[in-house]
Amino acid sequence: MGTLSEANPMKAAGENRNSAIIASTWRDALQHYPDRDLVTIAQEKRLRYRHDVIQLHRLDQLCLRLSLQAYLHRRPLAIIYPIPICHLTALVAAELLIYDLAENRRSRLSLLVISQRTEIREHYLNIQIGTEALAATFPLARIRAEGEPAVIAASGMETSYPPRLYHLSRPFLLETPWPAGIKAIIVDHTSGGFTDQIVRIHEIAAHRKISCIIHLCTDPFAPYLEELAKAGVSLWFWDHLEVAVEARQSAPVHPANPEHPFEISTQQFNNIAAGIHHHLVLCRYPRLEAAASRLWDDLGTVQRADLGQSDSGMRRAIQAAYGVFYTMLQLLVPLRVYEEEAKRLWGIRSIEERIADLEKLTPSLKKASPDLSDIYWPSLLLDLKEMRMTLLEINPKYDALVQQIRKHLQQSGSLAVVCPNQATLRMVQLCLRAREGLPLDGLSIQRTEAAVRLLTYKDLSALLRADVLLLPGQLSYSRRQYALTAAAPEIRYLAYSDEAERIEQQIPWLHQTLARLASAEAHQRAWEALVSARVNAVQTGRENSLSPVVIEFTRQEGNRQIRRRAAALLSSTDLSIWTPFSTVDYDQHIGGDDSTDDPDSELAPSSSAIPPQRLSQRSQVSALCVEFTDGFCYAERDSQVMVFLQATEEVDERRAEGLRPGDLVLFINGAQRRTLYEAILERVERLPNMGATYILVRYWQRAIKEGFHKAQLTYEELLKELQRRGSHMQSVAGVRCWITGQVLGPSDPQDIYRIGYIFQDNILIQEYRSIDKALRRIRSLHISLARRLNRVIIQAGVRGFHPDAAEECVDEELNLYLDDFRDSVSIHRVVSIRQQEQMVPPDLICKFFKKGTVHTWQRPNVPMK
Repeated sequence: MGTLSEANPMKAAGENRNSAIIASTWRDALQHYPDRDLVTIAQEKRLRYRHDVIQLHRLDQLCLRLSLQAYLHRRPLAIIYPIPICHLTALVAAELLIYDLAENRRSRLSLLVISQRTEIREHYLNIQIGTEALAATFPLARIRAEGEPAVIAASGMETSYPPRLYHLSRPFLLETPWPAGIKAIIVDHTSGGFTDQIVRIHEIAAHRKISCIIHLCTDPFAPYLEELAKAGVSLWFWDHLEVAVEARQSAPVHPANPEHPFEISTQQFNNIAAGIHHHLVLCRYPRLEAAASRLWDDLGTVQRADLGQSDSGMRRAIQAAYGVFYTMLQLLVPLRVYEEEAKRLWGIRSIEERIADLEKLTPSLKKASPDLSDIYWPSLLLDLKEMRMTLLEINPKYDALVQQIRKHLQQSGSLAVVCPNQATLRMVQLCLRAREGLPLDGLSIQRTEAAVRLLTYKDLSALLRADVLLLPGQLSYSRRQYALTAAAPEIRYLAYSDEAERIEQQIPWLHQTLARLASAEAHQRAWEALVSARVNAVQTGRENSLSPVVIEFTRQEGNRQIRRRAAALLSSTDLSIWTPFSTVDYDQHIGGDDSTDDPDSELAPSSSAIPPQRLSQRSQVSALCVEFTDGFCYAERDSQVMVFLQATEEVDERRAEGLRPGDLVLFINGAQRRTLYEAILERVERLPNMGATYILVRYWQRAIKEGFHKAQLTYEELLKELQRRGSHMQSVAGVRCWITGQVLGPSDPQDIYRIGYIFQDNILIQEYRSIDKALRRIRSLHISLARRLNRVIIQAGVRGFHPDAAEECVDEELNLYLDDFRDSVSIHRVVSIRQQEQMVPPDLICKFFKKGTVHTWQRPNVPMK
């Protein structure tokens, strides 16, 4: 096959060599491995991404050869990467395929990659050995809901070989027939999506007699890792200390600007090797700090009082109290802005409402724990109120944030500000532009060197690089993995005095925990379990030879700076650095507000500690109940629902009161309020080619919505303002659709420019051409998908038409197919409509619920129609 086939044949791996591997240390076995594989090809500078040479970091080389050992010994393996961003999946597949070709020319090894990230396809298609594309010899195909897997070829690439690498991108595809001949599975956990399917993946693999399953993870504290260990899977952890050691033992690699995805981790490893600087920015306000300190102690007291209790209501109450505390602790905007804007713009409940809901729990807590309800709980509520009242006067973290940004704008380099959730990010953006007049940039990935960028914790798993990373405070239990981020050489924390003390305990202890998991003894145990038949025992004790991890912090208070060294001295079972005696039950929740990806705050009413019957009458609307064959939904009489017309294979909108039995109702991601635009944007968010496009489109959507509400205009008034500035827009409905998101944006780019002037948004004024280009890009994807919408619907639930729909390509450049959107669309047949209306919380309106779902809340005594 040209360049690939020129590789020298490998000698058969006999019993003597296998015995030598088992007897040797893992480092010797991996570093001095004699055979030709992807690592040796990279060392010969023949491994390329398009035309750029791929220089593999030493740690990446070890990961590839560990994966190869798992394949050779037919053993499962989980590799836990030391940073939140990982692009090893395509390289691991290439390593196994190339080794198999060199070892056995007649072998037909096939691999299955399980990952939600469709950009993996692009990574693989652009790997070259010399001048020859790897996919030309080992074609890539995607698993479809129906029919044989469809081959994906890069532009201009032709191949006559059968597929050797298969990509399964959505959880529902696990139950479809898999291709024959698969010998190994690679599961990519870096973007989630398959965490709940791990058991099922192993069951299917066992049924098909596939013993090699390689898990690639970036969260060393993920609960499923313990389950994998108990099931006999070898866990291989890497920590920052190991990265530094490997850097000292190898020639330095210094990519100036990442030319391909495989250089990103190398750049972050360089930050680790140089030593990441931790900088605490103290935010002083004695009254607020005293309230926050008392509240932290109260939370610990309440939770300790509940130890051993089994009452779920009590646990949910404590969880909700922590949520309110973390919301105020990490608040990055003035509280008055948060209280006013949260509910009006983003549908989030205010701090005042959440504290009031906690007060309403007191009578019900009395039954479960009288001491708690009479003594500790009232004290906690008083401190919550005190902290809120103080934040109404001043928010020191907001003032410190503004100061940090102003100072950074006077310097060179990039600053990435991490917000607790999407809603807070939007409010921070609004405050910094409208209140402070700061020229926020960050719209273009090409200009990150001089940009102030806003992102959420979730975005850290995709952040390529920054010069300074600014966090809003201490990391909660469910976010502790982000302490391992290495996207910037300096990490700053906005912190109150007691919070700073906790951070100085938290960061070293997290690294100490990871160092224990990645110790030399742990590696050797995992190695012996990997290359022999012995099962790797779950180790819970501390390694005797492990030295305490010491991290240096810089504390800044005003112009005064001091340096302190903090050592990890806490025991491995003490989780009080996140929440006192915390467990996962208190810090993670199911569901949540649609406007947030924050696992510690903004709990929706249905998933908070507040019983459903506590919902107030004023928060409910009159609605019909539409029953389907497999579930139901609540809808107001005049709600517009999407109905699929089988006769014409088209989608039509109809009022809910006009639905009839037999109608087919369409839902996007389980809701009627979602649009295909949202489904498309969710899919392209992480695609490298669409990074700037995604950011620009999202900025336009946020800017027009925020600007419209801040200007307090009517739709008619906004239309007149546009027309006065030369717009040809004639329809009020069209303007409304821009703001609501039903229409992506104007077709005339000058209207973006005019909107910028009306709302005084300099970014819209400066970037209107780029935003228009981005809107057109997403709009073209939407048109391509909408034309095939009937096929998506049919694949989702109506059988018998267009069996080849899944193989249709929505966008060839991005490798997006209809199957990538199939589980975003569902269709349900109407059985009946209950004409007796009832009062329903607005959060439940126009959402699909499976049959058997129970919602209970206090129905007001109001006559129904």
